[in-house]
Amino acid sequence: MHNKLKYLYCLGFAFSMFTGGNAMGASLDYDLNQISQRVNTQIEQNIKLNRQIYDLVKIATISTIYSEQLFKDAVIDAIANKTNLLAIREALMQGAPYIGLSNTHKALTQLDIIAQELKINTDLNSSTNVNSTNRFAEGLKVQKQLFGQAIDTMHKNAKENEQLINVELLTAYCFGDFYTRLDLPLKTRELLTFVYIAALGAHNSQLQAHTIANLKIGNNKDMLLDVLKVMTPYLGFPRTLTALSVVNAVDTAALDSKTDEKQAALQAHAQTMVFPIGEKNDAYAQYFIGQSYLAPINTQGVGVYNVTFEPGCRNNWHIHKASNGGGQILICVSGEGYYQEWGKEAIKLKAGDSVYIAPNIKHWHGATQNSYFSHLAIEVPGSETSNVWLESVDDEHYLKLK
Repeated sequence: MHNKLKYLYCLGFAFSMFTGGNAMGASLDYDLNQISQRVNTQIEQNIKLNRQIYDLVKIATISTIYSEQLFKDAVIDAIANKTNLLAIREALMQGAPYIGLSNTHKALTQLDIIAQELKINTDLNSSTNVNSTNRFAEGLKVQKQLFGQAIDTMHKNAKENEQLINVELLTAYCFGDFYTRLDLPLKTRELLTFVYIAALGAHNSQLQAHTIANLKIGNNKDMLLDVLKVMTPYLGFPRTLTALSVVNAVDTAALDSKTDEKQAALQAHAQTMVFPIGEKNDAYAQYFIGQSYLAPINTQGVGVYNVTFEPGCRNNWHIHKASNGGGQILICVSGEGYYQEWGKEAIKLKAGDSVYIAPNIKHWHGATQNSYFSHLAIEVPGSETSNVWLESVDDEHYLKLK
C-alpha cells in the first residue's frame, strides 16, 4: 500500500474507533457499533434500574474512561429519556474527588457544549450547600451517616503528617463540598461514588467501604449488580470482575448485620402502626424510586393494601383508568408523605389523613425525604379499570418539596 494511502487509512481507522466519526465516507467501526447496540439492548432487558439511574451510571462510567463521542451519545440519550441537565451535572460533580478535577472539568465543559448544541438552557442554579466555615462539620455528618463511628477512629489514628489528606481534605472536600450538594439525593451520590471507584479499577479497600455504605443506605446488592452490568461494556471484564468480587465478599456480612441502621429504622416504623410492613415490592420496583413494601390486607371484593415507602421513595406519575367508577382511596396510617395531582401543588400527608384519587387523574404519592410513610391503598370498584404508569418524579421536582 502506498505510504500516503496507508497513513490516511490508519488515520481514518483511529478517528472512527476513538471518536465514532466517519472520516472516509464509510464507517470502519460498523461491526463494533452493531455489537455495542446489541449488548446494551441485552443489558437494558435484564436490569431493574430506573431510567435516570441507568443514564447517570452510564455517563459517570464514560466520564471516567472518557470517550468524547460515547459521552456525547450517552448525554443525548439521557436528555431524550427526560433525565434533566441538572441531574447530569451533579452526577459529574460527584466524580471530582475520585477521577480528579481535570477530568471532571473536561466532562462538564463537554456537557455545556452538548447542551448549547441542543439549545438547552445552561443557566442552572448552584447546588452548593456549604461554605468555608461549615464544610468540615457538614461533611463529617455525611461520613458518619454512611460509615458510622468508624470515622472517629480513622480521624484519631491518622498520622500527623497525613491528617490534611485523611482528615481535613477527605471530610471537608470530598464529603463536605460534594456529598452535601443539592439536587441529587444522598443515595444516588453514594451509588455514583461506587461507579467511579469501580471504573478506576483495583481500589479494593475503598470499593469495599463504599459497597457496605451503599447497602447500609438502601442500595441493595441487586442494584449494585445492575450497575455493574451497565458498566461492563465500557470497562471490560477485568475491572468489572474485580468490582463484582468485592461486592460478593462484603454483601452477606452487611446484610446480616444486627446493627443495620436502616433495618432498625424500618422496624421502628413498623411499631407505629397496626398493619404489617409486608414484603419488598419487587414486582413494581420499576415504577418506584427507592424501596417500597407491600402488604395485602384484603384481596376479596375490594382490594386493600398497606404500602410503605422508605424516606425519599415515591412512585411514578400514574393514572387509574376507568370507564365508570374506579379510582383509589389512600388512608395514611404512619409517617409523613406527599400526594400530588398533575398541575397542582403537592399535599403533605400524615397519619389520619385520607385522599380520594378520582379515576383518569395523573398523580403520584410517596414519602418525604426524611420519614418512612405508610398508607392503605383501597381500590374503588369500577368498569374497565387499569393502571397506566408514566414518567418518574425526578429529583429536580421532588427535592423542592417542603
